[in-house]
Amino acid sequence: MSSEERIDWEGARKANQLDQEIRLATRLRQCFRAVEARDQLAVRDEIPLVIHSLYHFLEYLLGPDASWESQGRWFDDMIDVDYRLLAGRFVISGKLVWGLTSDPGPQWSDPFYADVSIDAGRPETESYLIRFGRTDDGRGPDAVPFGFYAGPGGPSESIADPWKGKADWRYEFRKDAPDGPQERPS
Repeated sequence: MSSEERIDWEGARKANQLDQEIRLATRLRQCFRAVEARDQLAVRDEIPLVIHSLYHFLEYLLGPDASWESQGRWFDDMIDVDYRLLAGRFVISGKLVWGLTSDPGPQWSDPFYADVSIDAGRPETESYLIRFGRTDDGRGPDAVPFGFYAGPGGPSESIADPWKGKADWRYEFRKDAPDGPQERPS
């Protein structure tokens, strides 16, 4: 790839990533409108759509990272979801389920955490912190099938509560608010 082609490719990638970020912010605005209207059914309907937007955004953030090999993997769903809706802010943790595009059979899960803030005056997010995967899970022969985490002593509960930041996150993506980093739970 020539340097000119590389610049074009990187520009297109950034544009696609911004598009996914705007889609996420749009979905969150819809969810917050339902909260403001006190429409719990609409909130429950929006949450899976927000999750779907989150993992599509994560796919763009992971991009061509050789350690993730995004071209050969896909996200399926999120399980064990715990979320909080705060004023202009969505915080979620759970297990993100993924599989290999070459083999529709087995699937795996990795811990996921996101803290996303939006501002009504911006089309994209105001800030985000997105964490995915563990440094000691999902590589080589020690990968553990769907729903379990590996540790040196076998299945581990050490990251059962990502809210407390016990995982050694493999991937972390951050966008700080325009006025600097905000206090976020670890």
